[in-house]
Amino acid sequence: MIVMLSLQLLLPLILVAWVFYAPQASRLGVLLQCGAAATVTFASCLAGIWTRIPRWSLAIVALIGLIALIRLGRGPGRKTFPDRASGWPLVGFSTIVLASGIWVIAEARMGQFAPNRPSIALVLPVNGNDLLVANGGSRLLINAHQDTLDLSVPRHRLWHGQSYGVDLVALTPLQTTSVSVGTSDPANYVIFGRVVRAPCAGTIIALRNDRPDLAVPKTDNRVMDGNHIILRCKSTDVVMAHLKRGSVKVFANQQVNLGDALAAVGNSGMSDEPHLHIHAQTPATEQAPFSGKPVIMLFNGRFLARNDRI
Repeated sequence: MIVMLSLQLLLPLILVAWVFYAPQASRLGVLLQCGAAATVTFASCLAGIWTRIPRWSLAIVALIGLIALIRLGRGPGRKTFPDRASGWPLVGFSTIVLASGIWVIAEARMGQFAPNRPSIALVLPVNGNDLLVANGGSRLLINAHQDTLDLSVPRHRLWHGQSYGVDLVALTPLQTTSVSVGTSDPANYVIFGRVVRAPCAGTIIALRNDRPDLAVPKTDNRVMDGNHIILRCKSTDVVMAHLKRGSVKVFANQQVNLGDALAAVGNSGMSDEPHLHIHAQTPATEQAPFSGKPVIMLFNGRFLARNDRI
């Protein structure tokens, strides 16, 4: 996770530095080189997970890129095409990077639209104007839960219901999820302990309340859902997971109203930092409670995707 988070900032910075310090000799080469740096930076902005590194750090990268463009504009004139054979491999490399960046941007943008399948209207289960979607959307690139759409993998069948799941975190004023860098204490994360409320009226079908809240970034691979609640709203089950140990206030078969306090956000189960996981599915079996068919969630009419601010 740390390597991935670093790369989403480091890679754009390397490409911008490449333009700044080693611009290509031809106009075509420079155009493709700048295009590659710009598209990768924008792609990282759309598809990256900006929780432990603030998203605004990309603005610094963009500023360096602007300075590089101004510097290039004041430089000596260039031929339109490379005049040496050695210049074409760099043109080819820039083209590949540019195309890759465009593909990521297109995937991230398409993932922001809900697919045409059954949906349920919900309200947000946590309050605050500092919320960020860490995982969500209709493409695997921006929603890690999408891998369970592939039912050819046997273990995916047990978790199929989470395929359009959403992970919610909360941000500090500096736009990170924790109040201190590198902290392992889940209590230092903004969303930890925040009240989880019923996103719809319904009946509590199942719950768990005894799993420990783990130090970041440890995870529980044995009980991946951790503490959780399954709330049946008419014909759809809404699952809220990774809850704080001992915080669940409801019991099985209890009727709850919209907005009732249910539990608190924790860091139990397969969670590398405190967040609230929520997904909707058709009712499943007691033996495989998360194996129902996935249902699209619309929060106040909105389909949430990665990096959406709420």
